[in-house]
Amino acid sequence: MADGLRGLLYKVSKGIISHEEKDLRGLLKNNKIPASTLEKCDSSFQIFINLEESGQISPDNLDLLKRLLTDIGQKKLAELVEEFETQHRRCQSTSQQHCQSTASSPVHAVTAEIVDKQAAKAFSAQGKGHPETIPSWNLRRIPYRSDMLLEDLKYSCPMKVNESDCIVLADSERKRLVHVEQRQGRFRMRDIIMKTITILPVDIALYGDDCFVTNRDSQRPLIKCNPNTGAVYSLGKDKLSEACGVAINARKHLVYVSDTQKHAVFIFKHSPFSYIKHFGAKGTEPGQFNAPRYLTTNSRHQVIVSDCENNRIQVFTFDGEFIFLFGGPGTEVGKFDGVGDIRVDMYDNIYACDTNNHRVQKFTGEGKFICCILTETDDIWLPVHIEIPKGSPDIVIIYDKEDLQEIKYYTRDCNVED
Repeated sequence: MADGLRGLLYKVSKGIISHEEKDLRGLLKNNKIPASTLEKCDSSFQIFINLEESGQISPDNLDLLKRLLTDIGQKKLAELVEEFETQHRRCQSTSQQHCQSTASSPVHAVTAEIVDKQAAKAFSAQGKGHPETIPSWNLRRIPYRSDMLLEDLKYSCPMKVNESDCIVLADSERKRLVHVEQRQGRFRMRDIIMKTITILPVDIALYGDDCFVTNRDSQRPLIKCNPNTGAVYSLGKDKLSEACGVAINARKHLVYVSDTQKHAVFIFKHSPFSYIKHFGAKGTEPGQFNAPRYLTTNSRHQVIVSDCENNRIQVFTFDGEFIFLFGGPGTEVGKFDGVGDIRVDMYDNIYACDTNNHRVQKFTGEGKFICCILTETDDIWLPVHIEIPKGSPDIVIIYDKEDLQEIKYYTRDCNVED
């Protein structure tokens, strides 16, 4: 099922008009959400996200959402939620069958199925056999805040965009993190970490006010900092050797870190920070890794890992049980030559930087190939990191290793010129 919970919440919120949103706030005030928190939610979508993040609604428990929609007179939207529940149960049943069949199969890499066979015919060989972007995306490249690109700032590591549209950038040349805020059309940059601790950042994950950073320093492999208070903590030294990717499961309060030297993914409790377990070992069998790099989580609490040297992507439950994998080495669609960063959108679709094939590929949450959203024709050369602000499928931000002075910002169906 390609549509995730956040996709459902987005659709539902679009159907709620102003007076119904007021009624929704009245139903929740001092009950399910504190009044102070409600005041910070500027839309019904943000209200629903708050309920999701607090664990009051989930793909397996949508009773509260249906009751709220019914109480504000939106029975049709409540029916939409019921349809989602039915599809979710079918998806879970299919995933379990898939997991069982994959576990018993000797195949080491599952080739991604192509969702739209007609769209697949639109692909043509280009250059070294890299397919063209499916025309329906109509992506155009625009400069990313050209007034921000100062000579002393090198964007050579990933970035994250929080719910307030603030950007956290990693500057590995100056060994610092930079917090970027937009105020009255101008950008204000502020160091998060600089003199207090030496960092060589690899990946970033945001958890509320906390920023987790994997670090190329075996003595400080994982760093947690708070941009507001300036607090900095060094974590994971006794467990991690070569930390790479980091991801968060906010609902279950878990932090995931991939270790390329130990060929494993480590699970930590967020607060108080503590080790829980790790999963994976070096190899090519399902559930094994060869230098796992980046990882992300989706609305189903699944952990998605880029198994770089095996040129595939693997999907696990929140506690590390193998579900399925897709990909494999190659240049054809659905295959990889060096899997870089990965992200999911609000519909749980998976976006993967296929670095050495000079493209970004998009898959459903079940690993079925959808399209190549960006290729060399979009001025993509060596995509390493990707960010999707607020899970929007219409905005993709790319860090291209070939161009250190620029972050590339792409939109769908936009009319902005280069």
